[in-house]
Amino acid sequence: MPELKSTMRPAELLGWLTCILIPAMVYCFAQVNDLPWAMTNFMVIFIAGILMWVFRLVPEYVPAVFIMLAITLLGLVPESVLLSGFASESFFLALSVFGLGAVVVQSRIFYRASLMILLHLPKRVILLQALVFILGIFLTPIMTAQSSRVALMAPFLDDLKKSADLKSKESLINSLVCCAFQGAILFSAVFLTGKSSNFVLYGMFSKQMQWQFSWFNWLVAGSFSGLLLGISFFMLLKLQFKTPKTLNVDIQNIRHELHRLGRLTIEEWASLMAVIFLIVGLSTASIHHISAAWLCFSIFFVLILFGVLGKKEFKQGINWPFLFYLGAIIGIMRCVQEIGGDVLLVHHLSWLEDIAENSVTSFVIVVYFLGWIGSFILGTAAAPALLFTILLPMAENAAINPWLIAFVLLMSTEAWIFPYQSSYYLCYEELMNLSGYSDLRPTLKMNFYFCFIRFIVIIFSLPFWRMMEIL
Repeated sequence: MPELKSTMRPAELLGWLTCILIPAMVYCFAQVNDLPWAMTNFMVIFIAGILMWVFRLVPEYVPAVFIMLAITLLGLVPESVLLSGFASESFFLALSVFGLGAVVVQSRIFYRASLMILLHLPKRVILLQALVFILGIFLTPIMTAQSSRVALMAPFLDDLKKSADLKSKESLINSLVCCAFQGAILFSAVFLTGKSSNFVLYGMFSKQMQWQFSWFNWLVAGSFSGLLLGISFFMLLKLQFKTPKTLNVDIQNIRHELHRLGRLTIEEWASLMAVIFLIVGLSTASIHHISAAWLCFSIFFVLILFGVLGKKEFKQGINWPFLFYLGAIIGIMRCVQEIGGDVLLVHHLSWLEDIAENSVTSFVIVVYFLGWIGSFILGTAAAPALLFTILLPMAENAAINPWLIAFVLLMSTEAWIFPYQSSYYLCYEELMNLSGYSDLRPTLKMNFYFCFIRFIVIIFSLPFWRMMEIL
């Protein structure tokens, strides 16, 4: 019988030992302090799950399954509370947006649009950079997965390089690579459908708060911050890259490719109409009073009904592991409130509540840095939800709008420094390395600057939020 060899790395072994020892220490601490039975067991289970996330021992949905299973077996909360996340509007909104994104990907409408942009390409480089940046912004509310957006920008850059005959590793192509990346990720917190974590925090809002900050209202509230981010980007772009003012484009080659594609296919028409209906429907929510979740779900149903989204795409194009994680984490966070965890946290973190009551600006600064530090420890996926659970009761007691806390956390957790923190950057890096024509160091440097710019943007946005009566 062959001898089994251990493949567990030292860091992984340390992680599993930590998942055993720290929950045991928490259990002893809870016993000494006479905490209630339900609270004690929930803390042990929840911390074990958090440590799995911190050490990245398993995929992100596995700790959620573990926590749900353990809570159910011990009967800590009613099953209706634990499973409430799967019946929430956030769950159906995420499902619908993933489906719409899959339709856009499988059709060639984006590729065709890219060629048409190249055909009418302005000869001024600054306008080209703006077009690439705006294209990434356009994808942000349509495709929730940030990795999908940056993956779609990569082939567009390939076509752009060939058509404009750009030289590899030169400043111009590096600037366009940076514009494509930042355009696809910089406004993730500004749109409700900009990234997956937004759905998690949105699902924790009360029904009234969800209605108050529907898709369009969320966009309006975050618009000033988005404007400041965009202005900051182009100021940095001018300082970071020394590029020529004009460029040449192979128009004949683009026309030949468009001719080869022929007329719009049924899938392309369906994708185009779905995107138009989605944008119009979300923009006019105050008129028809249909929630974003059911509007998206209706469009999603029509696409399935007419076979535009087939069985294969339905399986592969939708991020089912994340959807399970989303439903589970919303239910788990509601369990914290059910067993009185929010009251306990408020009691032990009273100094934070004092800051919130005395100075909103100081509290916002503390929230930003908690989110920034939390992303190092918990990762950008888990940090917003876990921190929001802790901070939400304090914000409500101090009469601070929960949307503000959510937005600040989402902005701060996007302010990553090291590539390991960002799965979508690793995806982009892999695609750019395969192409081999760009240098990503300027893009990383730009992202580092935005760690500080995001904080400044939050501070400068406070008067705008006061004017909107969010503060």
